Amino acid sequence: MSGNSSIVCDEESRWPVVLPSCIAVCPNPYSLVANSRLPESMTQFTEGSIAVIKCELGYIPRQPQYMLCQSNGTWGDNLPVCSPVTCPDLHSEHLQYEGENLHLSTIRLYCDTEYRLIGHSVLECQLNGKWSYPPPICEYIDCGPPPNLVHGSVQYSLTSLNAEVQYACNPGYTLNSTNSSVICSNTSTWLGEVPVCNPVTCDEEVIIPNGSIQPLLLTSVFGSYAHVVCDEGYRLRGARQVICSADGKWMAKVSIRKISS
Repeated sequence: MSGNSSIVCDEESRWPVVLPSCIAVCPNPYSLVANSRLPESMTQFTEGSIAVIKCELGYIPRQPQYMLCQSNGTWGDNLPVCSPVTCPDLHSEHLQYEGENLHLSTIRLYCDTEYRLIGHSVLECQLNGKWSYPPPICEYIDCGPPPNLVHGSVQYSLTSLNAEVQYACNPGYTLNSTNSSVICSNTSTWLGEVPVCNPVTCDEEVIIPNGSIQPLLLTSVFGSYAHVVCDEGYRLRGARQVICSADGKWMAKVSIRKISS
């Protein structure tokens, strides 16, 4: 009601010029809009009043933001909504996360297999709708070509995470270790010690009836030569020079015969 709720007829039998009137009163709009708050200066909402929706911290108004008190005592049908503040969705081709992108929520990010996370793995959605750190990226794990093996070969088909490389020595060489492989790690480096191919050694103490082996050099490894020396009273028949073969044996066809008197 606008004006006094009671009137008095004056001495001239007339009612007051300005009579009271009934006007529509709308309910508190902030009770109708969830997560909104009432400004202290606004206590009553009558026909024609305009309410500006203010949302609680962590929420933002969606259009329309203004409400008009109607003559029927309602705010109409198109009421505003206070929606939670959200941060951008970070899902991508290889980046995934657990949790929600609502304000003050925390998410944990991870990459698909064969990819490595670069950046922060835990982010918090702030009240301004931004993440606490720049979004991370997923980098493909690739160790690149494996180390070469001197006097050997490298066998592999992939260089991605957990790919295995097998090493083998050329004929005449043997691995110095029982480990013959390396594996691509999540740091894009090959994990394991690359073996070394050492040359096969021939036995200098090989028994030759009535003779002996004398290497030409100080070593008797694969590919090196040696002389066959006969004992006194014997002479060599066949090749005087022999070679250390890939299987660790001196290779030559020699025959030693006794010198006839």
